[in-house]
This record gives sequence, structure tokens and C-alpha cells, in this order.
Amino acid sequence: MLKDIEQLSESITEKIAKISLKFYRSRKFRLLSGIDKMDQVEKDRIFNEIVISGVALAVLMFDTVAEQADFQNRQQYFRQLSLELNNRYGNWLMEIGADKENAELFKKVIRMRTDEYRTYYNKYKKKVGKKKKVNVWIPIVTTGGFFHITRGKPKDDSKNSYFLFFRDFIGNLSIVIIKSVI
Repeated sequence: MLKDIEQLSESITEKIAKISLKFYRSRKFRLLSGIDKMDQVEKDRIFNEIVISGVALAVLMFDTVAEQADFQNRQQYFRQLSLELNNRYGNWLMEIGADKENAELFKKVIRMRTDEYRTYYNKYKKKVGKKKKVNVWIPIVTTGGFFHITRGKPKDDSKNSYFLFFRDFIGNLSIVIIKSVI
């Protein structure tokens, strides 16, 4: 039995926000990012990018599930879930007191990031092909999200502890997202 889309999107969104806040507040993140030396506007921007990365990850994962579903009702269900997740964080912000303008901005940025990551996916797909049976959104969202968090400054290579820590966060978040549905 499939779960109610509205309740499920609310649950996933709240989990993403809670896990993102825990990641953001972690001692390791604060050390690697140097966030304690930044002004409040930059701290807020970085936190927002972390949450947006998580929401974009969920949207893209469920888009992929919808594309690969073998039954019409499952395709529709996961497409609808993806659409609901695209808007849920902004709606939730309004429910807890944020103004409509900021909430709409979040929705817009989430759509921008998912579009951007789909472009990365098309390049990734050409490079890797269909050989790997992995969640392709983990490396894509990790790279894109890290780029936005750092404003493109540090390199996203295998020797960058900050990048690797963010990659682990995205990978763990993908598991939480998947477990929310099953």
C-alpha cells in the first residue's frame, strides 16, 4: 500500500531539515567549513544550500523511480511525490511563520538546482553509460551542492575532507529518504 503523498512529502521534508540542521551544527562541519568565522548572512545561505541539496536529492530520486516504475499508478505516484516535495519545504516555511516571498524563493531555487543537476546527469550518463547500478544522484548532488555551499572555491576531489564529509552526508540522507517510502 502506497503512503499518502502529502503526509509522506511532509515527513521527508521534515527529516531532511532535521538531518541538515544536525549536519550543519556538527563540530566536524563547523571545523571543515570555517563557518564560525562567517557573518550570519553567509551562515544562513550555507544552511539553506544544505537543505536545498537534500530536497533536490529527494526530488531527483523520486523522478528516477517514476521513470523506472513498471506500473502506471506507481509512475504517477512518484511523479506526484516529486512535485509535492518540490514545493513542500517552501510551504512548510510559511506554516512556521516565514513570509511568502522567502518561501517562494526557496521553491524557485529548489527547481533551479534540480534543473541544474539534471543537466549534470545528462553529462554523467554519457560519460559513465548504463554500466553502474548506483544512485547517480549522490555524486551529482554532492558535487553541485558542495559547489554552491563553497561558492565554487575548494576543489571537489577525493583529498578534500570537507567534500568527503558532505558526500557522506548526502549518501546517508539518500538512505533516510528511501527508507521513508518503504
